[in-house]
Amino acid sequence: MSQENIPVELRRAEAEWRTAASACADKLNQSVIAFLSGEGDGWVNPAIEVATGQTVTLLATGQIWLSRELNLAIPPSITLWYRIGDGPVTRCISNTGTFIADRSGALQLIAKPPGEWADMAGNFLADYPHAGASGGLLVAVLVWSGNVDEGLKAFAAADKSGVAEAERTRRGNEKPLPRGWTPLWRVGQSGIFYEDTGSDGRRLLACQCDNDSTIVKYPVDIPLDDDTRLAWSWRVDRLPSAQPESTLPTHDYLSIAVEFENGQDLTYYWSAGLPVGSSFRCPLGWWDKHETHIVARSGVKDLGQWVSEEKSVLDDYRRAVGGVVPQRLIGVWLIALSALQRGIGQAAYRDMQLKGRRGNLWIGP
Repeated sequence: MSQENIPVELRRAEAEWRTAASACADKLNQSVIAFLSGEGDGWVNPAIEVATGQTVTLLATGQIWLSRELNLAIPPSITLWYRIGDGPVTRCISNTGTFIADRSGALQLIAKPPGEWADMAGNFLADYPHAGASGGLLVAVLVWSGNVDEGLKAFAAADKSGVAEAERTRRGNEKPLPRGWTPLWRVGQSGIFYEDTGSDGRRLLACQCDNDSTIVKYPVDIPLDDDTRLAWSWRVDRLPSAQPESTLPTHDYLSIAVEFENGQDLTYYWSAGLPVGSSFRCPLGWWDKHETHIVARSGVKDLGQWVSEEKSVLDDYRRAVGGVVPQRLIGVWLIALSALQRGIGQAAYRDMQLKGRRGNLWIGP
């Protein structure tokens, strides 16, 4: 790859990674450095073939600019996706990530700004690429020939950019999701949500969202009627936005949501200041056709305290969405977004239930 293709601000990292790869060549099966443009060039094949069972590390730096005028830029943790051969699209778990290849084939990469996949194979909806995106990501692909931790340690020792050390730290601090929860494939995997234990010894689902975004889903399949209620307890320690969340540049928030069989979802979130009960359609592309937000709690008064909520789902759907009502609920989501203002959101959830005339479905933890 010619350095002329790499933006000036990324060339130092490129030089550091080449030096580090040379220093630990005995621990690498293959390595390559690729630049992914944010301008919608599609999938990039960096000439890496992986075999089933091989361990691969991705290191990334840079950002995709959605609007320089609005200072809207998003990091690799949201925009870096990969696929192997005919396998499904997968988002890199953070700005860095390590995975074991589940199949053999060519590794492909893409810097995908917000906007949606047509399917899990990595095809795009008709409005892709998104006009106006710029910038790009520099990505080091490291295919290890031996132990990944030994290899990363050797690479990080020679990598003055600190990106490889960040991946070592991420791996050391990684915590699992509670049983039953999985990343929503359309948004991709992340380490934002994880199982933890509170000071009282009770299990909870924690959220630490630092300039990042994700949605995790608990699948359900229950009929929706006037008795259906969503109940939960949450402790929000830090809101990711101090501004009204109803505009694109300020749409950072923490929420719990219900997904309907008709493709709509209703998210209950904690606002910095919008009135409780107010609602609006999501300002993000694609999501504006599928998602409606309702303010469940507002302001800073109760931050840091456990508070409980219970909402009548069908009543809220009629009021905030309208039209023909759906017949079934097919998922409960937890959502975190803090990348638009590059902030931090912190929260914890527990006692999540769907209540109804046929009994209560405990979602936990």
